[in-house]
Amino acid sequence: YKYLIGSFSDVPLFVNSGKLKRPEYNYIYYDKALSFFLVLRDFLGSDLFLKTLKEFMMRWNGKHPIPYDLFFTFDRTSGKNTDWLVKPWFFEYGYVDLGIRNILNKKDGYEIDIEKKGKLPAHFGLKIYYSDSSTASFDYSAAVWKNGESIYKVIMPSDKKIISAEIIDKTLRDADLSNNKYIIN
Repeated sequence: YKYLIGSFSDVPLFVNSGKLKRPEYNYIYYDKALSFFLVLRDFLGSDLFLKTLKEFMMRWNGKHPIPYDLFFTFDRTSGKNTDWLVKPWFFEYGYVDLGIRNILNKKDGYEIDIEKKGKLPAHFGLKIYYSDSSTASFDYSAAVWKNGESIYKVIMPSDKKIISAEIIDKTLRDADLSNNKYIIN
């Protein structure tokens, strides 16, 4: 999928599959769909995700559901609105691209600016490297992008000196990994 990111073949999931040939078809409709479900599972949590998926299978067993039936079942069963996630992944052109824009030293710690350069919201990990050779890891749900923001400010209270930070691509679909690490000079 990496070589397709941002190309003419990198279409939304809700596109006529007759427009794509193999292997592009496989990458888009299987790999990209898998990435969406990983992001959705992270947002809902594993237990709620499985509950909603089982509810969908029970409701539509032996019937002919359309994608909207899946979306509505997930929203109604989970009690959470997933429109902000479904719309870009299924109906809009785009890709996952997150990067660290800046790290600012504040009075009580640090502010790390994570930039959503691509259109698709995704969950991510953040690994912090300190001057004493210790590290810390944090996980962030795609919900940080829920209101359409393109910058997410991570406020990191710390009395230790940060020397660098790195985004951990949990979707395995980040278009540009070169901007995922930031080293403070």
